[in-house]
Amino acid sequence: MMAELVTEAPGRASQPLRFADRQLVPSVHVEFVNAAAGCSACDDSGIIHAFWAPLATPPPGQPPGVLQRPMLYLSGPPDALAVRNIGAHGQPLAAAADAGTVYLLYAKDRSVRLAKVLADGTFEQDQALSNHQSIEGTLVADQGGWWAAWTESRSGKLFHARGGWGNVDSPREPVTSELANVLAYGSPSLALGLRNPDDPADRWIYLAWEMTLKSAAKARLARMQVQAPGWVEHAWLPNPSAHGAISSPALAYDGALQAAFENQGGVSFMLNPSHTATAHRLAATHGGIPKIAASGGRTVVAWISDHSTAVSPPRYDLCVAGPAGPPVKLATHSRYLDIVGLTSHAGKAALLTFEDQANLYIRIQTT
Repeated sequence: MMAELVTEAPGRASQPLRFADRQLVPSVHVEFVNAAAGCSACDDSGIIHAFWAPLATPPPGQPPGVLQRPMLYLSGPPDALAVRNIGAHGQPLAAAADAGTVYLLYAKDRSVRLAKVLADGTFEQDQALSNHQSIEGTLVADQGGWWAAWTESRSGKLFHARGGWGNVDSPREPVTSELANVLAYGSPSLALGLRNPDDPADRWIYLAWEMTLKSAAKARLARMQVQAPGWVEHAWLPNPSAHGAISSPALAYDGALQAAFENQGGVSFMLNPSHTATAHRLAATHGGIPKIAASGGRTVVAWISDHSTAVSPPRYDLCVAGPAGPPVKLATHSRYLDIVGLTSHAGKAALLTFEDQANLYIRIQTT
C-alpha cells in the first residue's frame, strides 16, 4: 500500500518522508492477542535488536485468563531480521546496544530487571533493579556504561539506576522533581549527548518525563554528566494554557537534543527542548505515545493517530513525519495496531509494528 500524505500541516515546504512497503517478519504469528509490549535498538553497524512479548486471550474451549507467551528476540539488518524465542517471560520495556553488548530492561512479575542478551537470545546476566512493578522504562548504553529509568506502578514515582562509565554501579534511586505537589510521574525517556572517545565519563545524559500535578500536567527535562552527583532540572513547556496537557515525551540526540511529545491532543516536535523553544505541530489528532529516532542529520517521528472516538468503526492511522512535517500516513487499521520500535542508522529509519492482530512488520525509510 502506498503511503498517503496527510494534509494536517499546511504551509511547510519540507519533503515528505518515504518508506518502502511493509515487510512481514517471518516466524512470528500469534493468535488471540489482546495486548503486546515491545522495544528496539540499533547498534553502530545498523543491526536491529528488538524484543517483543504478546499477552493473549485463550482460544475457545480453554480456561479463561491471560496467556503470557515467552519473549521473542529479533536481530539482524532491517530487511533480514532473525527471530529467536528467548524462553523467558516478561514485558520488554527498553533495549540498548553498545558495540557487541545488547541490554534489555524488562518487567517480570513484580520486578524490574536488566539483562545482557547473547546472540542466541540467552541471558548472560540478569539483575534485579527493583522489586516493584513497572509498565514503562527507558535505557541507554555506550562505551561500557548503561543507564536505566522507569516508573513504578503502585507509587507512581520515577527511579533510575546506572553502571559503568567509571562510576561505582548505582542501585535504584528516586528521581524527584523540584516542583511540589507531584501526584505521579510517567513516560521517562533517556538520551545520550556527544561522545568523548577519550573519557566516557565526560558526557551529558538527558532525562525527560511527564508529571501529573494537582493543578496541571507538565513535562520536565533534566541533564547531568554521567559522573555528576545529580540531575539538573529544567522547565519544559511549563504553561499548560499555551501548550495543552503535555505528555509522553520522547528524546533523541543527533548533534542536538530533539524531542517528540503529545500536547493539545496531538503530536509535536521540538529542537533543543526548553520552556522557550518553538514547538512544531505535526498532527492535531491524539497520537498515542510518539516515538523518535535520529541519525545522519535526519529525524523521524512515528505515532498512531487514534480516531476511535470520532468514527465508527474505530480507525487507527500509522503516521510518520520529519521535524517540520508534513505527516505521512503509512497504514490504516480498524483493529489493534502497535509501534514496537523505531530506530535509525546512517539517516535511514526502520519502523517495527504489530498489525492484523497476528503479525510483526517492518518498514524501512527510503528518502
